[in-house]
Amino acid sequence: MGRKSYKLSKINKIMMNGLTKQELQKYWIDRSTQQGKRTVGYAGHDSNQQDIEYDEKISFVLPWVDCELLTLDYGCGVGRWAKIFKNYIGVDVTQNLLQIAIEENPTKNFFHLQTPSLEMFNSVDLSKVKQFFTSTVLQHCDDVLCDEIIKTFADHNPMSPTFILYETSIKAGGYHNKGRTSYEYSNIIGKYSSLKDITFEEHLVHGQPHTISKITTDG
Repeated sequence: MGRKSYKLSKINKIMMNGLTKQELQKYWIDRSTQQGKRTVGYAGHDSNQQDIEYDEKISFVLPWVDCELLTLDYGCGVGRWAKIFKNYIGVDVTQNLLQIAIEENPTKNFFHLQTPSLEMFNSVDLSKVKQFFTSTVLQHCDDVLCDEIIKTFADHNPMSPTFILYETSIKAGGYHNKGRTSYEYSNIIGKYSSLKDITFEEHLVHGQPHTISKITTDG
């Protein structure tokens, strides 16, 4: 079912834990206070280099998304992906990153999450969401939190959403990352939705492998 894989069977051997629900919000507040807009890119690169890398990422991801569908950008940060979606909802736990997103994308809809999961979110009707999108977000969540995010999204009863997950494929330094394969993400989603299809492709950006996973569901 996959288009391309970089020895996915070996990834499990070098995964780290990711952040717990309790750790995650403090981590991003502290990091964004220090780094500002650079927080959401590869932190070792300046803003100009990050812009080049995001152009590369967007070119890679665009063929995989339906830009017309109502899309939830979970962990939207400063809203770098907002411009590619016609019908867009961006959510994030970090208020100062959201402020940048709002200033740079005044026609898009952004909302602050009180907690990293979606159980308390009622600012918009998530049952209407057709596409759940992440970009280097779930890789920072431990297994418990990743599961909770998917479950609490499913609790809003979206009808057969498609999951587009663009995440680091392999652990590349730092306790705050956890690489997962497309199949590991599909196993989490499959707890709460009936899976229809899984496709994926991998590429290298700033020297690290990233995988785009498209996981379609039947409800």
